[in-house]
Order: sequence, then structure tokens, then C-alpha cells
Amino acid sequence: NERFFDRILFLIDVALTESGGVYFFIILSAFLLYYNLTETNIKDKLLRRVKTLLIPWVIWNTIGTISYYKDWNKGIGHIVTCYLTSRYCEVLWFVQMLIIMLLFLPVIRRIFKIKYLGEVFLVILFLLDYLNWPLLQGLNIFPSDKFKREVFRMLTNVPMYCFGAYMGLNWSEIVLKESYNKIKGIKLVAIILLIVSIAYSNTFIGFVLRMLQSVLIWILVDKKIFNFHLQWWMQISFYTYAIHTFISHWEKKILKLSGLFTKEFESSTVSIGFALAWRLSLSAITFTLVVFSAYILIKYMPKFYETLSGGRVPKKDK
Repeated sequence: NERFFDRILFLIDVALTESGGVYFFIILSAFLLYYNLTETNIKDKLLRRVKTLLIPWVIWNTIGTISYYKDWNKGIGHIVTCYLTSRYCEVLWFVQMLIIMLLFLPVIRRIFKIKYLGEVFLVILFLLDYLNWPLLQGLNIFPSDKFKREVFRMLTNVPMYCFGAYMGLNWSEIVLKESYNKIKGIKLVAIILLIVSIAYSNTFIGFVLRMLQSVLIWILVDKKIFNFHLQWWMQISFYTYAIHTFISHWEKKILKLSGLFTKEFESSTVSIGFALAWRLSLSAITFTLVVFSAYILIKYMPKFYETLSGGRVPKKDK
């Protein structure tokens, strides 16, 4: 019974740790860039990414630099390096990835406009990711292990980015109007695929479906309850994803100063039950503070929230 209980706690902990929220954000970001993309509006879309990606990246990294004030005595070179590599706000690695992917916009647009080639290209990308990019793993071209890890973290999300781009170029009307909900049995199929993604996660199909779990959950969401634009989800998730790291950072500092749970953490190990309770408690506090801060900013400082989230202030559908 104890082993079974520990196993359940372990699975819950893994589910909390390996959230697919970033995948969903990356898919949406690529989708919103590539939908309705033409030769005439490419320049405008790229300029808009300065507002939606670059400016928030600068602001959040500045907030991070202030939060990690103890690093200031390590010299200007160290601070600049950490700033440019998002070390003071590591969750923004995906923003750097999205900015880099803008360089490939003409190529991606061309590939996914060719019949069958786009589908084959997507399958190859997912397969390479499943195999952990074997050709690149064997190349000794990386200046450090840390740099190598950053490169592969970006590559892991390239298939999802390209999937979003593919939907934007080929299925924009279906996604925006959510006409897929009219397909008979679509929710049942989504549930089955979710189960497969969990039960067969070690297989290629399970691997792909696990990355697409957020999309499957989106299909299952009742729009009478969550009646918002796709852009709303991207903007609120950007803000949530960025600010939660600072809230967690200061939660740990305050707890350390308070002396709470000192005896538990002085031991070499803690029980999985304690670890899970710790994670759930801090997650609940963090979630409350994130939602409350977002509410306050949207109500009283909408322009500032708009800048932090890289887009318009979220508005409910009419």
C-alpha cells in the first residue's frame, strides 16, 4: 500500500513538473505569426514581434537582474553575460528561441505551402526530436556543455513551433472559428489520444501526443466556461510564466529568513509526501499571487500589463 501511495504521489509530482504550458504558448506564438501571412505584411508582422517579444524580454530580464542583486559584485561582464543569456530570468529562454526562429520565417513559410512536403517535414522534425537529434549529439561543435543544453532545449521545441506555423498557414480558419468542434466525436477522440499519450509515452506516437496534450485539452475545454480569444491565452500565459519565477524566488527567500522547515531541509532526504505537499502549497500561494497581480495590473495599469505580456490587454469575447 505504501509503495502504491508513493507511486501515485510520484506520478502527480511528474505531472506538475512536466507541464505542457510552454508548448501551448509556442504553438500559439507561431500560429499567430503565420496565419494570414503574405508577402506584403511580413515586415509589419516582424516589427510587431519587437513589441511582443523583444521589449518584454528586456523588461523581465531587468526585473531579474534586480532580483538577483547579490550577483552585482561579480563585475559588469558577468552581469551583461547573464542578462543576454536570460540567466536572471531563465524562463525567458523560449522568447530567445522565438526571436531566433524569426530568421527562418521565409523558409518555413515556403515549406509548409508545398503540398505533402510540410507534413513530411513535420514528421521528420518530431522523429528527430524523439531520437534526441542523433546527428547533432555526435558533433563536437559546442563551446560548453551549458551552451549545448541550451541549444537542445530550443531544438526540443522546434517541432511544436513548426506545428503552430503549419496550422497558421493551412488551418487558420478552422482554428480561429473552432469549427473542429462540429466534428462528431472529436472530444471522444481527444480523450482517447490523451490516454494514449500517458499510457504509451515511451513510444514515438505517445511522445508526439504528449507534446500535443495542451492542444487536446484545448479541444476538450467548454467554450461556455472559457470564452476567450486565443490571443488572451497567450498573453496571460506569457505574464504568468514570467512572473511566477520571481514570486517563487522570493517565496524561498522569505521562508529561508523565517526559519520554517529548517529541520526538514537539514536532513539529506525528505519523504515524497512532504515534497509533494511542499510543492502543492507553494504552487497554491504562487498561483494566488499571480492571478491577483494580473487582476490588479489589468484593472489599474493596463498599459503596463500590455507591455509585460507582449500584447493587448486580454478582453473577453462578446
